[in-house]
Amino acid sequence: MHTVIVTHSHPDHFGGAGRIKREAGASLITHNAFTTWSIEAKRNRRSYPSEQAAAEAEQIAAAAAQSLDLGEEIPTIADHADDYAGDPLRDNPTAELQAASVPWGAETPWGGSKHVGPPLRRRLVIKALRSLFSPPDPTQRVVHGQRLRLADRDWVSIHTPGHTIDHLCLYDPERGILLSGDHVLPSITPHISGVGNGADALKSYIQTLDLVAALDGITLGLPAHGHPFDDVPGRVDAIKRHHAERMQLLAEASHQLGPATVVDLCHEIFPRRHWGVMAESETFAHLEHMVLTGEAERWREDDRLLYRAA
Repeated sequence: MHTVIVTHSHPDHFGGAGRIKREAGASLITHNAFTTWSIEAKRNRRSYPSEQAAAEAEQIAAAAAQSLDLGEEIPTIADHADDYAGDPLRDNPTAELQAASVPWGAETPWGGSKHVGPPLRRRLVIKALRSLFSPPDPTQRVVHGQRLRLADRDWVSIHTPGHTIDHLCLYDPERGILLSGDHVLPSITPHISGVGNGADALKSYIQTLDLVAALDGITLGLPAHGHPFDDVPGRVDAIKRHHAERMQLLAEASHQLGPATVVDLCHEIFPRRHWGVMAESETFAHLEHMVLTGEAERWREDDRLLYRAA
């Protein structure tokens, strides 16, 4: 019996999965929160019930403690219960800024003429791929800490929200192998979007970086982009430093500019060749994290959000 693992809901990671499942008679495994490019499926995330979130958080925490023997100092997915809730902004007073999902084509939360979604060239490629690949229908949806028997070895599912809210890693505790997907990459830092990714995507990402770095006996990371790498904790430290440096640059730019929009601040920290909605959404994620931690303030003026570092 073949098995297909889909680490998260980006088309370059699930595009051919449905076809492989169908033609090989394979089972297909995703995280419980997995959705596809379907706008209706994405909109359905908005109604993910708070009661289900709380129940799943309890189940996840218990499963993690039992099957991974995680210490109290290591975050479990219970720390991310808000990311599952119907209102992921319960700790954010400006609730209209984000929803659990924002369909492609919607106006960005920070205002302006940009719209959520990938650049035009990538949208055209994805549109073409739709005619070749059908979105996958998972055979099994898993939660954090769930054990799986694949390829004659035991794996543990590790939910790692941040890059996407449904990102899934797999951990082989016997051999110290981590299928890291896009969560930990050997040479680039994964994109962290502030849209459709929970109340504080950067917080979720940093916490779950710490989680995988603390897994016992990790000796090999197998990423979705790039070559295998043997120092997962070292790579985690490098990625965390990158995000700390990015927030420091934002604070410095804010002090120089005064109150500024997401676009203004994005242009201060990203080179011109990277300007666009993806760079803006990551800037938005960093700024929202800074607001939620008291390192910045935010208000709305003329349909645009303005930020100022504390």
